[in-house]
Amino acid sequence: YRDDAHGAMLRLSCGPYSGYHAYLASSCPCDRLGLVPGEGHFSLTVHGVPLLCTPDAGYRLHSVLRTCMLIDGRGQYGDTWLEIEPLPRGQGFEFVNKIVGGAIPRNYIPSVEKGVREAMVAGVIAGYPVVDVKITLFDGSYHEVDSSDMAFKIAASMGFKKIFHEAKPILLEPIVEITVNVPPEFVGEVTGDLNKRRGRISNIEADKIVAMVPQGEIAKYATDLRSFTHGQGTFTTKFSHYEQVPPQTQQKLVDIYNKLKEAGGVERQ
Repeated sequence: YRDDAHGAMLRLSCGPYSGYHAYLASSCPCDRLGLVPGEGHFSLTVHGVPLLCTPDAGYRLHSVLRTCMLIDGRGQYGDTWLEIEPLPRGQGFEFVNKIVGGAIPRNYIPSVEKGVREAMVAGVIAGYPVVDVKITLFDGSYHEVDSSDMAFKIAASMGFKKIFHEAKPILLEPIVEITVNVPPEFVGEVTGDLNKRRGRISNIEADKIVAMVPQGEIAKYATDLRSFTHGQGTFTTKFSHYEQVPPQTQQKLVDIYNKLKEAGGVERQ
């Protein structure tokens, strides 16, 4: 959702369905991603609640390196030197200005930060947003006539993207805790299926299985569970944390994104 007000309106509009075999009716604390209750694609379509973009699944990026970028042209001169380093998971974003001696006038500093922030939101690898980085602006230069806020914003944005492509960043995927309730005769089958989805079983009882599983692996789980339990299984999930995506999965996501981009089918906000 776009902001807190939009999120509140979305929760109100979904209120009538909050008791409809709700598998997940909460918001991920790491971004503005509202997760709507429902029994998979069918029920959400029937009730008029728009589907989430399941290929995305809230992936994130982080990495480290430094660079400078110069935008030189008529009326567009900006020179920014950035140092980028990772922050602990969940720390978000930190911008530090270490410019001394007027190398870059103070009034252009906010434009540098804005350029970096916009590049982080737009994403660098497969279009996924960047999180948990510290950006230090430590040097640069300007032109009394040709420098502008736009020039410094573009320089910072391009510099940030450049170093991320060179720094071997990793994707982080959301992990959810899933609790599945099924008749005893289906416990073994459900356990095996969760293992195939890269799930880690944490508890097994006579009629309940609890596991940690990547959110992207259970996009259609409601339909699948109903199929192999003959409609006798239910489940709930809640967000737990982020973990690094396996290299082969990251490359697959990058390839899919590139193909969509070439076909003009990529649109993220």
